[in-house]
Amino acid sequence: MLGRLVVLSLLLLLPAACTSVLQGEPVDLAVVATPTPPTPVAPPLPTLAPGPTPPAGSFRAWVPREVTANGDVIDGHYLLISATPPPTERVEPPVPMPRIPKPTRLKPKPSPKPVPQASPPAEGMPGPMRPEGQPPLPFLWGDRAQLPPGVPLPVPHLDGGR
Repeated sequence: MLGRLVVLSLLLLLPAACTSVLQGEPVDLAVVATPTPPTPVAPPLPTLAPGPTPPAGSFRAWVPREVTANGDVIDGHYLLISATPPPTERVEPPVPMPRIPKPTRLKPKPSPKPVPQASPPAEGMPGPMRPEGQPPLPFLWGDRAQLPPGVPLPVPHLDGGR
């Protein structure tokens, strides 16, 4: 609560500081803000070094004196540099290079595996045997399973196995 009172009193006193009378004569700000133009001073023209005048389409460039790491000294000298651009370089080969074909991303189809067929029992041999007291195995007849009388049909559980 005290902090709010201090902030409120400062906010009320702050505009009161801006109402004091300015002293001095009025000044035209446009005159004060315009910069004074600089005095034009022409730089001195460089003196041309002695030597032959370069031919048309080229110019001279000065390479300063250079001292190498092992102490050799190369004096300063002029280089004649041509103003014409260098000939265009051909980057591509004159004959297109043969390219390999892109590999296909297709998966190979699996080859069908032969299903082993059970051979029928030989003459006089009994078929598959079940232990005593168990009903014979159901077999498919069309779409429906044929069960012996008195055996209920199995019902699938649809509750997710809980």
